[in-house]
Parts: sequence; C-alpha cells; structure tokens
Amino acid sequence: MAAFGEGRRSSVPASALQHYPRSELVADEAREKARTWLESRQGRGLTSEELFRTVTAGHIDGPGAVAVPSSDECLHVPTLKSETLTGTSGALIGRSPYDKPNLRPFAAERVKSAVDGDPTAVFLDNCTAIQYSFNVAQKSGKNWRATIRLFLPKAF
Repeated sequence: MAAFGEGRRSSVPASALQHYPRSELVADEAREKARTWLESRQGRGLTSEELFRTVTAGHIDGPGAVAVPSSDECLHVPTLKSETLTGTSGALIGRSPYDKPNLRPFAAERVKSAVDGDPTAVFLDNCTAIQYSFNVAQKSGKNWRATIRLFLPKAF
C-alpha cells in the first residue's frame, strides 16, 4: 500500500501566505514559478482551481508527504520519500490551520534520510502510523456536568 500522498503533488495554500511580509524577491520567485507552470500547460485551458492557485499562490507545488515533528530541527525522511524530498533544494513544510505562520523551510542539509542511515529516519521507516481522533465527554456521577469538557486526542 502506498503512503498517504504518495505520487500526489501538493500546492502551497493561499491562506498559508497571509502572515508573511511582502517581499520583491518572493514575488519574483512566485511569478517565475507561475510562468514556468503556465508554459508547461502548452496552451491547454485552466480549471477554476488551477486559475485560483496560480493567481493566489503562483501555483507553487511539490511532492506531497506527511511529516512527523522533530525536536532536533531536522526533517527525517523514510526510504519511501527519500528520492523526492532529499537532495539539494531542501523542503518546505506547511501545517494547517494557517491561522498563524505555519510554513517551515528546511535547508537540504537539515533533511535527513533513512537511505543515508539517519537513525530517526530508519526508525520511522520501520513504523506503521495510524492517525485517529475521538471525542470524550466528562460525566460527574450520574449526571452530565453543565459544562462538558471535550477532549480531541490524536495518536500517530
């Protein structure tokens, strides 16, 4: 079974960019990305989603992946993602919701791979991850409390 996002590309959401100051360098890069992507279309029309992504975020996209946070400020990549996420360009990780600046760039030297023997990436390579959510309401005695506390834990 392929990993979640395997073979799929992900676009930078327009809402992810709202917290960052304007920059001519970033605007130039977004224009160049959009121009390159539009030229690759070879005159084919755009869907409404493609038009929206191009106008709002330069249609900047890349290989999709699920990442696990690490306290050592590195991105640890299992074998399955080593080919697409390692190399010389680095990686940009986004975390939804984008109610605050949640884009994190990783320079190429901070992207560690299981293929290269990184111990954390090798560990992740041997794990099965399941994400789930469940709701729990707190009950006091026989009655529900007037203010029910809601818990939304997630496990990986």
